Amino acid sequence: TLEIWYANVPTGTTATISVTLNFAPNFLGISVGKLTGVTATPTDTETKTGITSEPFTFDTGITIPATGFGIAAIASNADASGGPTRSANWTGQSAVFNAGIGSLIVGMTNTSGSQNPSVTNLGAGFSFGNGAMAAWGP
Repeated sequence: TLEIWYANVPTGTTATISVTLNFAPNFLGISVGKLTGVTATPTDTETKTGITSEPFTFDTGITIPATGFGIAAIASNADASGGPTRSANWTGQSAVFNAGIGSLIVGMTNTSGSQNPSVTNLGAGFSFGNGAMAAWGP
């Protein structure tokens, strides 16, 4: 499973984040960031499960408002150790951040309009994965 969680925290500089599971995962990762100057809730989202082939593309994509922000993440069962460099290739422009971390790929962009990132080179042993993406407006 892959999920994007968010919280509207108008004040403060620290937080305790806990993840409790009722199963033993093969891989667990958490990434935390701060967005400022955007809407409290996403303006558009999409998830996709059961990814079984490359290149991976979401079904409809998301629309990022002018001066907004978008994030896409894909997690797979690939063995990423020593594998190829992987990144989410956003439509028509470069991402402001891309990372392949273990079997997780994260891409972010601040280019407005319709966006549907495409991902290739998911890693050795890839046979399935899940994806999620969201956009926030100003």
